[in-house]
Amino acid sequence: MCIRDRFRHAVDESMVIGPRLAVLIHKTQVTSAVLFELVVVVLAPVLFVVVLDESCLRYYLHFSHELSSLMEAWRINQRGWEAYRPGFCSRRLLSEFSYVWLIYTLAQAFVTPTSTLIKAHPLFTRARRAASSAELSERDETLKRARSSQRHLGRTMSFLVLVANFGPVVPLLLLLAPLVVWLQSCALDLFDRHPNKESRFSMVMASRWLVQVPVKRVLVLTLVATWVGTGCVFLDLGFDLSPMVLYSAFCVVV
Repeated sequence: MCIRDRFRHAVDESMVIGPRLAVLIHKTQVTSAVLFELVVVVLAPVLFVVVLDESCLRYYLHFSHELSSLMEAWRINQRGWEAYRPGFCSRRLLSEFSYVWLIYTLAQAFVTPTSTLIKAHPLFTRARRAASSAELSERDETLKRARSSQRHLGRTMSFLVLVANFGPVVPLLLLLAPLVVWLQSCALDLFDRHPNKESRFSMVMASRWLVQVPVKRVLVLTLVATWVGTGCVFLDLGFDLSPMVLYSAFCVVV
């Protein structure tokens, strides 16, 4: 267990972790995986484009002295909030990242299930067994399966948060989301039902019991991300305060 989880749940290394605390720890790890995936896939690229792009803050001029000198001679070397033009940045972000999110969705729909099925193939199983130097105990194998389930659940939940936030402006995300969830669920079901799997039924059930969906945390994260993203778009497009208040009230009621 990492230091963050011990600090978060006040657990010492010498303590015996009960079932309830084990589930809470794994829920925290799934939430951290969702946040990490969202930061890597959505937040960090969008912030970099906002800071560097011509249609937003134009800080790319810091990285080219000759271009900055030329812009200064033409008196168009504004950068930062001085260079910000309402109504352009949000449109630029949507036009650039729509293709990125669609490619990410297609990868989740086809690449991730394919890799899951490859791991269940007997050739891959024998190769992994031959490469491993020591046999894992039942406890270690269960924890390994639980960590794998955490990664998969983190990717799936972050994808659903992405769809909930940007699906209204990129409708293809809403159309592809059921296909992604169905294909990944089928791949995981085949992975667990594969006849050549050496994992015992008790290990599979224990790993599934440990890793549970943090529904409330993901729901709160989705609502907060939706409000922040929609508020930024409203401000960029020059909406008044009344549409923002009406939208916020509608979100709270729904």
